[in-house]
Amino acid sequence: MSRSDTNTLWDKLSDAALVQGTPPDIKATDSPWYIKLLLAFSGWMAALFLLGFIALGFADILENRLATFIAGGVMIASAFVVLRLPGNEFLQHLMLAVSLAGQALMVFALYADTAGDNLFYVWGMIAIMQLLLALIMPDFVHRVWSVFAFAIALAITLQLRHLPAIESAIMLFLASWLVLNEFHYATQIRKFQALSYGLILALITLKSVALLTYHPNNWITGENTNRSYPWLDELLLAGVVLYLVFSLLRRYQKPLFTVFTLATLLTTLLLCALSTQVQGLTVAMAIILLGFSVSNRILLSLGIASLLFYSANYYYQLHATLLDKSQTLLIIAIVFLILRYLIVRFSAHKKETSHGS
Repeated sequence: MSRSDTNTLWDKLSDAALVQGTPPDIKATDSPWYIKLLLAFSGWMAALFLLGFIALGFADILENRLATFIAGGVMIASAFVVLRLPGNEFLQHLMLAVSLAGQALMVFALYADTAGDNLFYVWGMIAIMQLLLALIMPDFVHRVWSVFAFAIALAITLQLRHLPAIESAIMLFLASWLVLNEFHYATQIRKFQALSYGLILALITLKSVALLTYHPNNWITGENTNRSYPWLDELLLAGVVLYLVFSLLRRYQKPLFTVFTLATLLTTLLLCALSTQVQGLTVAMAIILLGFSVSNRILLSLGIASLLFYSANYYYQLHATLLDKSQTLLIIAIVFLILRYLIVRFSAHKKETSHGS
């Protein structure tokens, strides 16, 4: 619809007293998915050719750590400037690739010839760099990637200090706070969503590789250092899940000392206890709960997919017999059904009471 058509329609609605004020600005319609895909492919191909030209023409820069670091910073700054311009999907993907290459150069400069205790400081600096990029970069996909990289770098940093048990709880708490409060900051909803998506993707990834007894720190050190104190990890996750459930109960103004609220909290505790056997259950349950609370299909899909993966991973582990694991999964299913029954039962009872009064 053109500007003149919009003004004509607005005048008619104004004469009918249906609207008032000035006409809204016309926003460009979103491109179809196949156009976006073509532009994304073109942008990444152009970026690869550009980076190949830079690698061939400036190979000597890679031998100088300071020059490499500065070159990476210049590439990131250039991407930041271009991404602030009005929307152009080709340039967005091109600058995303340029920014990723710049980050790779900076990480290469920081990580080269580094070993021992210095690894802790290097990965700490990488985490800070990615967090800053996640906060300031004016692009949704870039924010998702940056906060994902931040979470991975933070996990490696904590592992280097032998604190892997707290990483999952930190990420789940941050993601829960972002999702629960995204509507309190109307102008920042897209930023909050990008940050929460990156954290949840990192949480699912880290929890998955941890269940496979191979922590990301092993990629760095080359040693198979399994996660220590898995019970502490699940205990901290249980605390975050209780915070999430309690926050949702308060949002919907459910009194604390009622059968419905107490049953919900007790069932949540029981599910968290069962998660010590089926690790990852609390993470999947929290993601599903977050997605349902804000009607976010992406979070719901991620939660369901992670639940299926964690359940299958538990079922095919060799630490117990198939009969024992089947009984555990059956108990979990019964708990879920009881929870649903209580929610439906007491919600219906409340509605009948309100209609009766």
